Amino acid sequence: MLHLFYTGNAGKAAQIAERTLARMDKKTTVLHRVMFTLALAVARFRLTRTESRPAAVRVLEEGLAECQRWGAEFFVLHEWQLGLAAVIYGLAYDVQANFCLRLVRTMAEKLPQTVREPGIPLAEPESRMLPAAWQALPDEDSRSTFASLLTAADRRRVVTLARGPSPLTIQVLGPLVVTVGETPVDVRALKRRKSGQLLTLLVASEGPLPREQVVERLWPDLDPSAADTSLRVSLHHLRRLLEPHLGGKARSRYIHAEAGLVWFSRHPEVQVDLDRFREELRRAEEARDSGHLREAAGLLEQACRLYRGDLLADDPYELGDLREQWRARYAAALDWLGEYYWHELGSPNRAIVAFQRRLALDESHEPTHQSLIRIYLETGQVDRARRQYLACREALASQLGVEPSPATESLYQLIVQMESEAQSTLEPPLPPRR
Repeated sequence: MLHLFYTGNAGKAAQIAERTLARMDKKTTVLHRVMFTLALAVARFRLTRTESRPAAVRVLEEGLAECQRWGAEFFVLHEWQLGLAAVIYGLAYDVQANFCLRLVRTMAEKLPQTVREPGIPLAEPESRMLPAAWQALPDEDSRSTFASLLTAADRRRVVTLARGPSPLTIQVLGPLVVTVGETPVDVRALKRRKSGQLLTLLVASEGPLPREQVVERLWPDLDPSAADTSLRVSLHHLRRLLEPHLGGKARSRYIHAEAGLVWFSRHPEVQVDLDRFREELRRAEEARDSGHLREAAGLLEQACRLYRGDLLADDPYELGDLREQWRARYAAALDWLGEYYWHELGSPNRAIVAFQRRLALDESHEPTHQSLIRIYLETGQVDRARRQYLACREALASQLGVEPSPATESLYQLIVQMESEAQSTLEPPLPPRR
């Protein structure tokens, strides 16, 4: 059984441990009962993917309590890998935590140097749980003692944890990009279980969202029970993506769901492009209201540089109303910049750039075509004015199936008139009659 346990076959090890425990009688030694019970608990932790793991916690509680009751902690000097695994889950899930610390001290003091020097290797499930166990340690002395049992690689991991949370960067404008520390989160993982959509929805909100609203936005076609299950699975998946080392009873630093509400917590290490975009727009509005138009223009330029693309651009069939809301705010910023550069600053070239960016967002937006035509006419660029009119006419026909408005047609008549006047000035005078 222990061979299967150490080689990673948790399912087979659990079956053997269960059958063996069921056959044990009063003649069985305490050591054997403790070891099989703890091996069963660890195997169940490895096999269970849910966060609470109540069955595994119950078996672990039983095994550690019996170990303490009969003074069998010396088992960790014989099966130290099993002992350290049980300790990690005990600390992470707050099961007999004080006794777990006693086991740690026993191993650190009494294990031979040949074991302690290279460190006790951890299986991948315990390695994932290591940060939660580390955070449960009460003081620096216990952390130092615990770290002395780990391999060099695992010691480096816990030292990194002691430095604080890794930077978390979230970009939802354009294709979704999430980076934890220096490691990008797999885009395919973000698309599973609607995790990326859930994250976008939460960061787009400045406060908690009612659970029912989140369910209705993301799973409108499911019945309430199935939709609520989908939300819980998506929340769990998202927590693991943002905090890969989260485990045990450790609470997520960022993703919360309590009292019928769901929200994303901002912390100093978190950078969200949408937050910065929203803040620049807010400051620009304040500057505009105060009459500081140049400052407002600078802030809007900064906001527009943050707009890498539409919200969640790589998932265009979801959150459409939210996408349109932020797209409209970006468009309004470009409209204002174009008008400011043209009428207030007297810089037609900068106005043209702003209006062209506006057309890149929606090439059938007729008022922007009209603004560009007027600028070209006022600056004597009649050829460009004609090309802009033709582009407007084509975009309206292909995208909306309509003709240009009377206002645009009147600008076209002005183009024709100015072309005629220019042509007449270029024609040579007629020779005098004889």
